[in-house]
Amino acid sequence: MHAGFEGSPVAPYAILFKAHFWDDFVQRRFDFLKSRARGGDVWVIVDETHGSVPGINHDRIIRTCEADLKIIGLANYSESNTNSNWYNNDYQLIYFYRHYPEYIFYITIEYDAVFNGDFDVFANTAIGRETDLVAHPISTPTNEWFWLHTCEEVWPANRILHQLLCISGFSNRAVAQIDAVRVAHSKLYADGQLTKWPFCEGFVPTALHEAGFKLEPLTNYGGTGFYDWWPPYHESQIADVPAANFIHPVLTGRRYTDSMLRHAKNCRQYFDRNSDLRLRLEFETPENVIAALFEVFRHNGDRQALADLYSIVAEAGMGDYGLNFGTALAESIKPRKKQNILQDIPHQKEDIEVLYLERDETKTKLKHLKPQTGRFHKNVFWRLTAPFRSMWHNKNK
Repeated sequence: MHAGFEGSPVAPYAILFKAHFWDDFVQRRFDFLKSRARGGDVWVIVDETHGSVPGINHDRIIRTCEADLKIIGLANYSESNTNSNWYNNDYQLIYFYRHYPEYIFYITIEYDAVFNGDFDVFANTAIGRETDLVAHPISTPTNEWFWLHTCEEVWPANRILHQLLCISGFSNRAVAQIDAVRVAHSKLYADGQLTKWPFCEGFVPTALHEAGFKLEPLTNYGGTGFYDWWPPYHESQIADVPAANFIHPVLTGRRYTDSMLRHAKNCRQYFDRNSDLRLRLEFETPENVIAALFEVFRHNGDRQALADLYSIVAEAGMGDYGLNFGTALAESIKPRKKQNILQDIPHQKEDIEVLYLERDETKTKLKHLKPQTGRFHKNVFWRLTAPFRSMWHNKNK
């Protein structure tokens, strides 16, 4: 159940600052937002599905969880193990609207999104134009959009719109329409007449457009050259972005490095000093970058990348940051790969069996290796794993 409401409506428009945790970074982003919205009521709407979120010092707060949304008639649905508050970006807006339907206009902004313009101008312009939705059209063609399949039971593909909702504006009547359609779809879903649940980025603009509402692109209200779903911008970069621009996502610390690496096509690009990945990661501290790369390479079992990363750390005299490179390198020698090799080169089965016996012995040596310096030496690693590397070389000839 929600923890309650604090505050009451005063201004003609409301801004909902959405978060699911609260730390110094979120506080800084919230303070920045408040400085840009002096004529609106700024609310914090926090998702507490996974527990209470303390530390929010503000006079207008709404605390919600997934159970609250089910109570008001909204289907508890998400895909890919996501929280339904994320999958259904509009749910918290609907919940807020049910309790505060007095506002003329509503703006929602996620904790990792920034607008360095004037929200008063944004809201008043939209109200003056009688615009119902302000959002950013996604550049990916509809037929290539990842979430298309979630909407096709409701609308044909050629009528589906898809827009980013990280920062978006809604008229009062638009929220009422979104609410009504979601509730109607929830009943169909409960009855089994709907088997897929439309993802918010497709649902919101399409439901409004189909009903004849007025939509405007976000670019009519500010620059969108720094606004997309990825890659992230480091918090330190915000000061260099020209005024009146929308920026997303904005992150810092491990959230920044983890986001960069999670969606990077090839994390090994870090070893190219001129690569985009390397240049972007240099905004963050070496401790965070090395630790994040270490976890990725260890998870992938990429012993070459682990060895190269250790080489960078050792040559720069950074220390090992408490990371156990020796164990990670030993673990990267995976028995499960033998079957894959046998399928590729079955005529070398006997040789491969011998090499894998040597691999097992190498792994045992690596696990018990304790250099006097306390560090894992690259030359020792290469000497012990020479037979295994030779096997891979011969396989790829």
